[in-house]
Amino acid sequence: MKGLTAFMKKELLEAVRSYKLVILLIVFAALGFMNPISARYLPELMKTFLPEGVHMELPQPVVMDSWLQFFKNTVQIGLIAFLILCSSSMANEIGRGVLIPLLAKGLPRNSVIAAKFISMTLLWTLSLGCSFFITFTYNFMFWSTSWIPYLSLITIGVWLFGLMLIAALILGGVGKGTVSASMLCAGCLFLLCVLVTMFNATADVSPFVFLSQYQLFLTKGITAVQFAKPAVCAIVLTILQLSAASILFQRKSL
Repeated sequence: MKGLTAFMKKELLEAVRSYKLVILLIVFAALGFMNPISARYLPELMKTFLPEGVHMELPQPVVMDSWLQFFKNTVQIGLIAFLILCSSSMANEIGRGVLIPLLAKGLPRNSVIAAKFISMTLLWTLSLGCSFFITFTYNFMFWSTSWIPYLSLITIGVWLFGLMLIAALILGGVGKGTVSASMLCAGCLFLLCVLVTMFNATADVSPFVFLSQYQLFLTKGITAVQFAKPAVCAIVLTILQLSAASILFQRKSL
């Protein structure tokens, strides 16, 4: 346990010293501010680009539009930025032999995997939470309320999807010790989840539904079963990947 705590402190300090945490917070904070602003003023901006004499009736923006922007930007920009910044976390230390002195001093290999996952989970949670909090707070500048039904469930689903990809980054980094392998592993898992949603028999268990059907869930609602199936699948895939990474790392010669 001491080894895990010490290595996790090292990971968090490295995230601060390398400005990784600062960059992530800036990116997600910018997205948090942009969500309500784009939702509020995008219809007016679209009207300015219409040709003269052309009139289009656009619906008045509501708080739902801001949260739709939140999930859209989180997936298209935020999650991708997070994966790129964290893709080297495991790969570089294995590829450069940074872990050899620590392991020689008795640091358990399982502690390395656990510390990497926990530290990246903290970064993901802080980043997503930062964007969520700013969007939630800033919405009050334009609307009388900021909360909508099922918001917390869909946000948790997106958070779980991020954990699943974090585990994929670790597995890829352990397997080949390169950044490209980490990104490839995460990319393959992402594509697999997308492919699973294309088949009616398995579509409802794919964690990708949190990213692709958030608008439907927010407007029409989501049942406990609809949430539980992809959520459990994401948790199981995360555990399986971490277990595989731990087994590979135990057998890997550095």
